[in-house]
Amino acid sequence: MKFKNICSVSLLSLLVTSGVLNADDQETSRVYRPMEAKKVYLQTAGKVSASDLSTAKEREAISEAWKHFDKKEWTSAIEKFLGALSANPKSEVACEGLAMSIYRSGDYKSAYRLAFELQHKMPRVHYVIEEALLADVRELVGEDNISEAQELVAFFPESGTAYAEAHQIVRTTCTITAALHPDQDTTSDPSQFASR
Repeated sequence: MKFKNICSVSLLSLLVTSGVLNADDQETSRVYRPMEAKKVYLQTAGKVSASDLSTAKEREAISEAWKHFDKKEWTSAIEKFLGALSANPKSEVACEGLAMSIYRSGDYKSAYRLAFELQHKMPRVHYVIEEALLADVRELVGEDNISEAQELVAFFPESGTAYAEAHQIVRTTCTITAALHPDQDTTSDPSQFASR
């Protein structure tokens, strides 16, 4: 017990003298340590099945698709996500990527239609489009691009939690803008843009 206390005191004094426990208010940088993998699974190579090959094709196509997505090459991303779906038609990741690629390309009607058709089989796809719309509307309104926000929400119905919230944000912003600036022409009815 006495040896343990002596070791603790020695270690503490060593840390203080070495500056590890020194509370320096002048320090302005931090050490960054990226997250490390918690688990790694290794599998020995054995017999390769057709499902393994389609999974490898799917992963490769999805990886390539996200690379195109990051470069904002929407047509290429859409093609690659479709390729991944041909390898595995039940791939929710590929469907999410496809829907977001279509959405980011500006084809909002098709993105909504795809998300709507998949909402019962893959609800995450519908959720991703809803959240993207809501984030975009908030950004546009925050940047005072109200007419662009009106045009955007016109492609989506008011049903659904995020869709309704996006429409409400635009209506409220239009109402407030009209009250504060009566000389500006701000229409609070986004349905005028829905003819696209």
